[in-house]
Amino acid sequence: EQCTRPLSHGPPPDGWTSDDCDDYVHEETCFDGNSWPNDEVYRNAPSMPGKCVHCGHGDKQCTNNAHDCLSCEDGYEIFVTFKDCSGFCVDAETMYYFTDIVNIEFPWDTEQCKLWNCPGSSWWEDEGDDNGEDNDEDEQCTRPL
Repeated sequence: EQCTRPLSHGPPPDGWTSDDCDDYVHEETCFDGNSWPNDEVYRNAPSMPGKCVHCGHGDKQCTNNAHDCLSCEDGYEIFVTFKDCSGFCVDAETMYYFTDIVNIEFPWDTEQCKLWNCPGSSWWEDEGDDNGEDNDEDEQCTRPL
């Protein structure tokens, strides 16, 4: 079966609204940790990746890899690899290894990734609007890193 996933984990598809989140953000089929992709840089990391709590953005069968994590189990954080803020769940030692020792860089600014706006997900942060009320607009939001 063909997978549906936005190109390079990029922006949501045309016509997407937060009502579509269940089709693109998952919990039950996410990566369960403890193995790296077959890439020397990752295999030399000081520790194995952690379990994804939420994964995406795309079909369930497309977003179950180590780099599809949107949120992690306790003790891990996202090492962002894609423009939708998805990436690997890593501990502090591995984060240091990737950012300061190996100095993995991407051709785009990972601090400017855009997390899809999916209200109700535990990783979604409701920033509200200028009136102090909830902002229910279907926009992308910048992930706090």
